[in-house]
Amino acid sequence: MKSRWALPALKQTHLATAAAATLAMVIHDAGATVRHVDNCNSDGAPGTLGYEIVHADAGDTIDLTDLTCGRISTLGFSVFKDVNLIGPGRDALILDGHLDYRVFTISAGVRFSASELTIANGVDRSDDAEGGCIASYGHVDLTNVVVTNCFASGQSSGRGGGIRAQSLTLVRSVVSGNLAYGRIALGGGVALFGGDLVMHDSIVSGNEARSAPGPVLDSFGGGVVVGSNYERAEISGSTISGNRAAIAAGMKFQSSMPYVSSLSMINSTVSGNIAEKLVGGVYSSMYTSIHASTIAFNTAGYASDTNGESVYAGLHVADAPVNVSATIISNNAAGGMPSDFSVSGKGLFLIVEWNIIQSSNVLTPPGNPVDPMLRPLAFNGGPTPTHAIAAGSAAIDAGPWGGTGTLFDQRGQGFYRRVGAEQDIGAYEYQGDSVFADGFDPGSSPMR
Repeated sequence: MKSRWALPALKQTHLATAAAATLAMVIHDAGATVRHVDNCNSDGAPGTLGYEIVHADAGDTIDLTDLTCGRISTLGFSVFKDVNLIGPGRDALILDGHLDYRVFTISAGVRFSASELTIANGVDRSDDAEGGCIASYGHVDLTNVVVTNCFASGQSSGRGGGIRAQSLTLVRSVVSGNLAYGRIALGGGVALFGGDLVMHDSIVSGNEARSAPGPVLDSFGGGVVVGSNYERAEISGSTISGNRAAIAAGMKFQSSMPYVSSLSMINSTVSGNIAEKLVGGVYSSMYTSIHASTIAFNTAGYASDTNGESVYAGLHVADAPVNVSATIISNNAAGGMPSDFSVSGKGLFLIVEWNIIQSSNVLTPPGNPVDPMLRPLAFNGGPTPTHAIAAGSAAIDAGPWGGTGTLFDQRGQGFYRRVGAEQDIGAYEYQGDSVFADGFDPGSSPMR
């Protein structure tokens, strides 16, 4: 399975500078002991990554920044203490399970952190498989990390093709091309249960949750599944695209306590996710707040469930409060028909303002439906792909008076959120000719 998106490539000098800055910050802030890995062997001898993980004390940092080998093959690392791994750059080092072993198994309550590396080709083939590359019952922090081509493949269930954790923080990271497979499949890219999701400037793309043959229980959350009654999901500056599942192909947020758990999404894009049955984009039964985002070009097989309840392809919120503002929800389709935004359940409060919503089962703002004139998903500057809006789009200067409280659009620094009379609707602020001011190259690059 190949990914369509990866973070734009940084020059090696930038990678080295970023890794050195991260290491210096860890040493300065935490006073941590630094253990150095000086070779890429997998025999467990001193100086190998396996040896340093086993002998690390809680809170130690493991420094891989001097490695030039490009790849460490592993039979699987077991982590029993809080550790922090720092690599030479995500394009410079791969921790590789060779489709034989899960890469990291992390004990309950442990905080595992990694930055500036790639974790790839991990697999769990147990009957109830989980976490093809990372399986944790604690917290996982990933910064400028790629997790790719990982598989949780079980006959009974598969959870978290790339990552299974209690809670997860992703910063400028990519989770791409992973698979959860089983009679019930949850979270092709990421599956979290009982904890928080924080995602900033990251990409979740090209993942799949797929049901095994036989009596099917179904597949949910091709990109992300979060199951939590008390915690939160916070997504900013991120893109979730090209994921697949039977239901909720992009992201599924499930809670039986919708006034306690919450989903907050701002300056983000959900695009091109494909559901065989229901909800191509986002399904949520949490308190849902979406601002200055774009949910577009997601598809589903059907626009209603077996009870005849409307369940639209772009965004569906069930039995939970919802607040959507300054957001484009358009060009989504179910069964070939427009299908953008729906809500279901009773006792909800609904706020829908300053949006472009082409089709909905609730009252939409005056002037809808209109065509926001979205361009194809592409790297238009910044670390994540976005849908630019064309000159003349109804989204331009049509956002809320005073804006949404953010200085920049999804692309980040250098792309101001308010350029004209008011901010634009959606994740992208029209600024005429693009200026790539953040040090990244425009355009997309395939996952390597």
